[in-house]
Amino acid sequence: MAVLYRGRAVPLVSRVLEHASAQVGTEQLLPVLAEVKGLLDFLGLHDVRLLADRGFCDTALMGWLCVCGWHFRIRIRIKSSLILAAPDGQRVCTIGEIKRAARETRCFHNITITGHRFGPVHVALGRPTDGPEQW
Repeated sequence: MAVLYRGRAVPLVSRVLEHASAQVGTEQLLPVLAEVKGLLDFLGLHDVRLLADRGFCDTALMGWLCVCGWHFRIRIRIKSSLILAAPDGQRVCTIGEIKRAARETRCFHNITITGHRFGPVHVALGRPTDGPEQW
């Protein structure tokens, strides 16, 4: 974990984890994040925005970040089965049901995700020009 300062990443906390997968579970991430939160709280820094990749796409982890008052931006290749729903629980669609042309972007604001209706969150979906994958 690092803090961005004047365009540079300054390491705060790091851990080497022996793990069979590139994706680390929330149970391994939370102790590191809790240590970072303790350091930032001690320094009086409370306006935090976590920039992350797909390893952080977990509703339990996102819930912890919300409880801490942190903002987050997670960039992932999203599963086509992910459910988008209105805040009242009305199912909107799954990601796979949204078809976009190359270079097209769609944004969904104040929605909930997954069957657990986590949110509200904002979701931006994009499709690059060089392949069928959706981001």
